[in-house]
Amino acid sequence: MIRESLIEYLDKSKEKKAQVELLLEATDEKEILSILKNDTFSSQDEFAKKFNL
Repeated sequence: MIRESLIEYLDKSKEKKAQVELLLEATDEKEILSILKNDTFSSQDEFAKKFNL
């Protein structure tokens, strides 16, 4: 469910599409952290509110 919401959210941005695919295909924590290191994050409450979770 979270992956589907994440894909929908990030897929709207052409610039993020490749990054989303990399994250979903990442095989370990180090690879994921490397991809995400320069991103900004929202809180769990903000995410839940945005996606009505």
